[in-house]
Amino acid sequence: MKKIILILFLLVLSLSVMAQTRMTITMQAYDSICPPEFPPPPEHRERRMLEAVRVSRMAEMMQLSNDQISKFFPKLKQLENNQREMRKKHQELVAHLEELMIRKAKDKEIKAKLDSIDRLQKEAFKNMEKIHQELDTMLTIQQRAMWRIFDQNFDEEIRKMVIQVKEKRYRRIRQ
Repeated sequence: MKKIILILFLLVLSLSVMAQTRMTITMQAYDSICPPEFPPPPEHRERRMLEAVRVSRMAEMMQLSNDQISKFFPKLKQLENNQREMRKKHQELVAHLEELMIRKAKDKEIKAKLDSIDRLQKEAFKNMEKIHQELDTMLTIQQRAMWRIFDQNFDEEIRKMVIQVKEKRYRRIRQ
């Protein structure tokens, strides 16, 4: 817990130190550069803070060495970016498939779109498996197990925390 607080403190401190007038902030969501007079929306800052907590908790739980941290997290980020990109492509293909169905396209066109979706899913699985194997080679058996457990439980834990915060706000408003 102390490590998490220290990391969050250092993160906030580094953000305030870096907030100079000529500084630009790279925003991953928009894939563009924003001047300081147009900071990222609050939800992006919150997402970055949440990611910092996730990384520090994962590193602590898995007991990663500094060398492992420097190799593991960039590769994990690559995996997550690939998954995000594949989900986006999948959504686009399914939206196009829906358009084909609405305009009552021929079976040949629909089959071609279904084949594209199937190929994308196979490619996504193959890429995910490859990166998972690379990540696994960086870790001990115990660390691999802890990673799988952490990965499964972290999202649920965050959902519960969000619900608790909302409930506390609701109670304060009602009082």
